[in-house]
Amino acid sequence: MNNQQLARNSAHDTDSLLSLTGTEATRLSQAHVLIAGLGNIGSFLALMLAPLVSRVRLLDRDHVEGRNLGNQFYSTEHVNRSKVAVIAAEISKRFPHVEVERREVDLEDLPLGDFSDVDVCCGALDSLRARQVLAEHA
Repeated sequence: MNNQQLARNSAHDTDSLLSLTGTEATRLSQAHVLIAGLGNIGSFLALMLAPLVSRVRLLDRDHVEGRNLGNQFYSTEHVNRSKVAVIAAEISKRFPHVEVERREVDLEDLPLGDFSDVDVCCGALDSLRARQVLAEHA
């Protein structure tokens, strides 16, 4: 199974969350989520969370490299493109109701205001320092 097939199948795993009713479903559907890091975990996490929320803010400074193809969402046509741009385009294509915000910067360079208006911060980061910064500001 390739990465894109895995991403499609992972989206089906959200069916139980989509069956929520009442207050929980309303809160989830109106949630604003920041996903920091779009690598092995974050690239798939963004695609799984997107249909459940109203806004996703994507954060990653990196571009897709050939070495990313085996364990991340990306495929050969994505090489040399920004990870944020690729995932943002995929979310917009699959889930047009979701507002996607792009941040192609280091986490340390993100304005503090970008943390204050989200309901959930998801850290899928490979840098200890970046994880510490996220923990301090989230």
